[in-house]
This record gives sequence, C-alpha cells and structure tokens, in this order.
Amino acid sequence: MKSKLFFLSGMLIITLASCTSDSMNPFDSPQMLHTAAVDVYVAGRQLSTTGELTKAVYWKNNIPTYLTDGTHWAGAEKIRVVGDDVYVLGNENNDSNRIQYKLWKNGLSIPFITNEFCVPTDFWVDGVDVYVVGKNENGEVAYWKNGVQNVLTNNDGTNMSGSIKVVNGDVYIPGYDILYGGALYWKNGTPHPIEAFSLSPMVPSFEGIEVIDSDVYVLGNYAEYNNDNSPGAPQYGVCWKNGVLTYVGEYFHAKGISVSFNDVFITGTDNEGACYFKNEERFALTDSFLDAATEVKVLNNNVYVSGIINNPKTGVLWINGVQSTYPNAYANDLFVVQN
Repeated sequence: MKSKLFFLSGMLIITLASCTSDSMNPFDSPQMLHTAAVDVYVAGRQLSTTGELTKAVYWKNNIPTYLTDGTHWAGAEKIRVVGDDVYVLGNENNDSNRIQYKLWKNGLSIPFITNEFCVPTDFWVDGVDVYVVGKNENGEVAYWKNGVQNVLTNNDGTNMSGSIKVVNGDVYIPGYDILYGGALYWKNGTPHPIEAFSLSPMVPSFEGIEVIDSDVYVLGNYAEYNNDNSPGAPQYGVCWKNGVLTYVGEYFHAKGISVSFNDVFITGTDNEGACYFKNEERFALTDSFLDAATEVKVLNNNVYVSGIINNPKTGVLWINGVQSTYPNAYANDLFVVQN
C-alpha cells in the first residue's frame, strides 16, 4: 500500500492506494542541477569508537566535524549557518548522566537559555541575533533572544511548540495553547489561531514553520487515539497555510517542510518508508517504515533530504534522490547554503 495525495474540497489528503508507482526523482536527470557552489551541512550523532556512546557531529559536504569527544552520550539536533558561522543545537550528558542542552558556534559552546532546566526544541539565527524556542523551567512555552526570555504561555500542561522562524525581524512560532482554542502560531508574541483538526482530539506536535512573503505554513502531527481516548502512534501529518488546514497525511509522520515558489515539499515517513512529497506527488527514498526522512530543503530546484536508515543504523543525505551515507550515525537536520 502506498500513500498518495489527492485534492478534496480544497484539502489535500494523503490516502492509501495500491495501483500507483512512486517517482524516485522529480527531475529528468538526478543531479543535473546540483553544483559545487552549494555547501550542504547535516547535523546528527555518530557512534563513538567504543560503540556504546555517540558523538555530536555535523558534516559539511560529507566531511565530519565532531563537537564532542565520545566520552558522554551526545547529539546534534538542529543546524543553521550564517556567513562563515556554523550554529548547532544539541545535547551532551554530564558526568551524572543528566542531559545538558548546548548551542555550539563554530565548535564552541555558548550560553543561550536561562538555566539548565529549560528544554530547547529549535532555534534560528537572524544576523547577529540568536533565537531559541522551547519550554522554560516552569514548563511555559518561551523563546530566548540572545539569552533574554520571552514567555508565550502559562504552565497548565496544554501548551507546546517545536519550531521557530525569524523573517524580516518578525518571530514566528507554531504551538498549542488551550487558552486560545488550541493550535496556533505566534507572530511576535501575538497568537494567531489556526483551523482545528477534526480527526484527532490529541494535542499535535509541531515540526516546522515556513514564511514565504505573506504566507505562513505550519507543519505538525496528530496522534491517532485509542478507544479510551489515550494517544496512539502518530498517524496524521498535517500542514496549515495561513491558518487553513491544507494537507492531511494518513499513516504519515511529517518531519520537515520547505516551500519553493508555489511548490510545497514535505518530508517524513509513511507505512511504505521514508519519502517526501512535492505537492501531491510522492517520492520514495526507502522501502521500510522503520527508516526516517528528517528534514527537507530546496535550493535552485534541487531537493535535499536528511534521514536515517534503520538497519544497519546509517545517516543519509539524499540530493535529488541520490544518497550519501554516514555509517553508524543519525542525520537529524540539514541546512543548505549558496556560496
């Protein structure tokens, strides 16, 4: 069974179909557009030489830079590049095996949140300003600009966020706050409610936000729920455009979004394997639902996707469907820069 996208009453729905074949590449020639004038950064974690712990690492054009030495469990989760500066958000356990969140700039850890009890989920760099979103020590959704905290919600347990984008000085953060009716995004701290999803009563997770001109795209996932209303496995990948529910992916766990001109690219994993969609067309990356596509970027009509092959554990970068691999590793995020 393969996922397929259909337009239905203005909503794009991923359903199951068995009669269609997947495209492996959206272009006539797999790498005809990709050039060496682009630098590709991939953030992740790689097993240490002992095979017991992982190092935080990023790869620039497939060449690794290790941020930790492998003596503690560590990983790189998000990466951004501004000019010659490489910023990486991740974590490293301390000697007491307690997780410590870190932001590295050019390999050096820099202060970025209020205290060690805050939980960051994403970040963005705008010029010299560093923005980090997550939950503070009180369980409130907040973002920090150069270490200064801005609280968005209270700590009643019905709020969350997972992504941030800064465009022309405006701060966009998707999230959920029961006080404003549920799913929303904040623009400079002002809530903008978005359409409710009727197929699941669960609180969604949020995986990304894109802002193109005046259009705001929010990507998330809703869990299927059991008969006792307890959450089940993530089953619905969803996307909103300007607050209107635009895409619904059944049996699809969405992880990344990129918008190029009028085309929307969404990557993730469905019951057939790691894949991405360009509007309604599905492009297969693997054939196992245990694999994962973690992020997608589009530059100069080239599609870049990071991901993980489960067996054996391998980090992957796909460029227009052609893969490079990182043995014994996880590829969690990527960033693409035009030289």
